[in-house]
Amino acid sequence: MIAQARGLRDALAHKDETVALMADPGKVDRMAVDWVHGWYVQQRPMNPNGNVSRENPKWMQELNVGLGRQARVLPLEEMATDEFQKDVVAAVGEYHW
Repeated sequence: MIAQARGLRDALAHKDETVALMADPGKVDRMAVDWVHGWYVQQRPMNPNGNVSRENPKWMQELNVGLGRQARVLPLEEMATDEFQKDVVAAVGEYHW
């Protein structure tokens, strides 16, 4: 998780390099990749501090219940921990948008 946090922070800080790394190997239009990068910065679906939204596990569990793979939606405290996220912030510091 620490490496992922560092990689995400690097991608946010170095847009041009990130766009090139995403576009060039697959010969994807840089303008399209630039738009995707901008969307990620604006929408913030990934958190450089490793925080997990309380809604993400909920909708996944609701899907699993609907598919019959899970009996009921569990409270977040019963299925997850934020100890790893705390370790990320302790190792690399808190990222401020």
